[in-house]
This record gives sequence, structure tokens and C-alpha cells, in this order.
Amino acid sequence: MNKNVPANLVRNKYVTAIPKSEWHVDGSLLEVRHKGRPESRHWMLLGVDPTTNMVVICKCFYAKHSKDTPSAQQCLKVLKKALTTHKIVDNLIVHTDRGGQFMADVWKLFFEEFPHFERSATDGGAPTQNAVAERMIETIKYRLMSKFKTEPAYIRDTKQLNRALFKIETDHNLYSRPERNLELPPFETQMILQSSQVEMPEQTEAVRGAPIRENPDARAIDLYREKALQDPDVKITDPEIVEAYSETALESDPDNNQKVDYSPQELKENIHDIQGSVSRIEKYVTPKQKKKHKGVPKRDAIPRTIFNQILASEKPTNFNQRNWSRFLLAISLLYFSGMRINETALLTASQIEEIFATGKLRVYQSKVDEYRTITFIDAAIRIIKKVYEEHKGFIFGSHEHLYPLRPDGSPNGEKFVNIINKQLKIYGDEHGLNLKSHSFRINYVTAILPHATVQDVQIMVGHKDIRSTIAYSRYQLKDKTRTNILQKGFDEDENSDI
Repeated sequence: MNKNVPANLVRNKYVTAIPKSEWHVDGSLLEVRHKGRPESRHWMLLGVDPTTNMVVICKCFYAKHSKDTPSAQQCLKVLKKALTTHKIVDNLIVHTDRGGQFMADVWKLFFEEFPHFERSATDGGAPTQNAVAERMIETIKYRLMSKFKTEPAYIRDTKQLNRALFKIETDHNLYSRPERNLELPPFETQMILQSSQVEMPEQTEAVRGAPIRENPDARAIDLYREKALQDPDVKITDPEIVEAYSETALESDPDNNQKVDYSPQELKENIHDIQGSVSRIEKYVTPKQKKKHKGVPKRDAIPRTIFNQILASEKPTNFNQRNWSRFLLAISLLYFSGMRINETALLTASQIEEIFATGKLRVYQSKVDEYRTITFIDAAIRIIKKVYEEHKGFIFGSHEHLYPLRPDGSPNGEKFVNIINKQLKIYGDEHGLNLKSHSFRINYVTAILPHATVQDVQIMVGHKDIRSTIAYSRYQLKDKTRTNILQKGFDEDENSDI
């Protein structure tokens, strides 16, 4: 038996009378990964006060691999900060499961150093005894993942994830309305219970100010909570709640600069004034002008003739076989998909084979932080498949990614983009064209613009702003086409009365 396992002070009873007397803490893996690091994951540490259902700890850690978990020292550091943030000085039970982080020596030493805090752990083989934290973890995870388009989700960095969790934690503590709290938000419930003078049940009163064990008579505590939460002598206004929570939020905010300044009701009351102020300000604000790049020629669309010429070319002497194979497969995908070059960085062999099976490919667009689905016609699939079958042995021999990898295992997209652009310049110079990796996207957009509405093309290429799509338009109407359009438009008026 592990000598560091503490006794179970909770015993699967979750009814408590005094806020800040118990915290239930647990951790869970999140299917959220770093861009460029598909094997990475994140691990969330969460703590809940069962008296009020308030989230008191909500912190995320980066895990390089799915089996990695944060150290006991990292988790203990978060616990210490939470104790300071919520001004807990004594008489607190911290209840966890038997995870390695919570059973480590550093946790045991901390609680021995501060005996007014007590450890509690679930019994062996009984993880449901930490159900309060488990249930809240599922709630927070659901709210978090609903913000992403797909699972697993990809983010820029762990700070971005912690900011999202901070907002979810704030919304929960200030605006959720648990039934057990008589539909009062958790933070407001905490303030009322701390201020109420309603007499507690006898068994609870006997240990007021001491670590609160669950009252065997759960109904007695429920009745006490109902009276306390409806205590007419306790009057707490929305501004008081927001101001009090702001002090806590400012401490726990990952950016340490956010403050909860308004309640939802206050925002609703002032929304028209805010909109009016914005309209008046806009009249005096001069939009920032974009800097124009002087002397840099526009990139040209790559014609089909040059694309075919490249596919039929022999391997240049300055290429090794693997990079040449990557180059041919990359340009085949770029030509028929209109992807940005960086969007191909995370492509794997299994994703490319998905094109052959379904005719579609789902890619992540880091520029607009969204996913889009690309459709491939049969002719495109035949060409891509032919290149893939001829070169997959050179590309995917040691790993599954299209691009070469860095020492840390992430795709080295920058290096490969330089290789592609350098080779395209050679073909471009032969034909007097300025060809870059983006030339494939330009060709894709200009090829379909004459046959679809700008709105449809915007969706197909994944532009967030329709003006970006319009900027690609290099399509010029032929005289015959102009005549046909005018003829169709005015033929309808021939029989009309003037």
C-alpha cells in the first residue's frame, strides 16, 4: 500500500454547509493540440467547491505526447496559487483521486507543513468518490470543445487555451444557475452563505470554523441552505458581486489584465448608448492605411502547361530524391485544391489517401483559424494518385508527414517552402512569369471565378472576407460575352410598354 495515500474524509457524501471548506480536485486529458505538433495534447487540472458548485481551479498544461501528464510540483503550484487567490487560510479539505500527481511526496510534505489543510483521497478502485470534480470536468470540456470546429482541436499555444478556460470559468461562476443553489450563480451563492446569519443544523454548528465533514443528515443541510439563500437580511447587488469577483478574476486571469466590469443586465441597459458612442467615434477615426509594397511584382497564376511540364520533368541535380518526390506531390495538391502552402504542412499519408476514397479533404486554415472541406474532381484525383503511388515510398518511408520534420517532431514547413519557391522560380524565368507557391492558389481562384458567384468561390477557397476573393479576380470579359449578357438582359424588355 502506498504510504502517501491519505484517508477518505468525504466518503461519497457531497453535502456541505460552509463555502471554502472542501475542494474536490481532479485532472483530465484534452484533445487539444499544438499546430505543427499532432502528437501533442493538453492536460487540465480542475477544482470545485461542492458547497456552491464554484470552479476554484482551472488550469491547462502542455503535454508533448498523449501519455504525458504534469508533474506533482506543477499541480501543487497551481493549488497554492488558488489558495492565495481565494484567500483560504485554514480549515480546508482537498479531496482528490489516487492519481500520481496527488500521491507524490511533495503533496504529502505540503500538507504536513500546513496541518490546517487536510488531504483526502478516494478509496482504492472507487473513482466515483470524486464525482463532483469528474462531473464538472466533463461540463468544462464540453463547453471548451464546442468552441472548436472539430476534435481534436488545434491552437497556437497553451496561453490561448488557458484564456479560453478562464472565460468559461468566469461565465460559470457568475452566470450559471445550478438548481441546488436555488438557481443562483455559484459566486453569488458563496457570498450569501458567508453573510447569512441563519442558524446552522446542530451537527454542523458544532464544528463551525473547523474542517466541515458532511452532515449525515443531508436534508438538514439542504433546508439550511434554502433558508440562508433566501435570507431577507442579506442584500447583495449585482455591482457588488461583479466587483468582488473582479478581485478574484484579476488574480487568476492568465493575462492578469482582464476585469469583469459589467453584469449582463448592465450591458443590456447601456447597449444603445455604447452603439451611439461607437457611431460618433467612427466619424472621426481615420482607417489605418495598408502599406503598399513598392517595386514587388505581382505573383502570376501558374498555367496548366507549366504544371504539366513540371510533372514530366526529370529530377534536377540539385534535388535529392525525397525532396523531389515531396515537391511533385505538393504541387499536385496545391494545383487542384487551392490550398495555402502552410496548410499542407500537417498533411499525412492517411489524409492524402482519404482523397482517393472520398474525393474530399478537410484541412485546417491557420490564417483564419477555421477548417474547410476541399472537393476534388475525378481528373485531379487520377493525377494526384499517380504521383502519390510513384513517390510515396520516398516521402513516407520513416514518418507519415508530407513535409520534413524538425528534431522536436514538428513539420519544417519553412524549409520546404523555400525549396518549392526556388524551383518554381526556375520554371517561371523560362516563361517570363513570377511563380511562387501561392501561384497555385491564384490559378485555382481565377479558374473558377468565371463559372461561379464570388460568394461561392469565397466559401470554396476559405476566405474570411469576400474582398480577398475579389482581389484575385483577373478575369476579363470578352466582347462576345459582354454582348450576350446585354442581349439577355434587354431582350426581356422588347415587348414592354415604354
